[in-house]
Amino acid sequence: IYGFSPTSTPQQASAREVTAPYDGKVLQMFRTGDDRQLVKLGHDEGLVSTISFIGQTQNVTLGDRVSAGQKLGQLSPDATGLTWQLGQIEA
Repeated sequence: IYGFSPTSTPQQASAREVTAPYDGKVLQMFRTGDDRQLVKLGHDEGLVSTISFIGQTQNVTLGDRVSAGQKLGQLSPDATGLTWQLGQIEA
């Protein structure tokens, strides 16, 4: 399952990776007022993923093309999960 996967290194056992659910392009990314990261990805067929999590984005910037499973960031150790929404761009 893409979007949330545990890391395998023992020294980072409490940190988890946030990954792209599908191939796409980074359309938007910012930090919200409640200290969450928000990353919006555009996919084929007009689909859009919105991923929100407490942690840090890593090695990805606005406009980047990403592959399914590519690392977008890292959950903070005290985060209990993330929110992923899949929608469609209106014509």
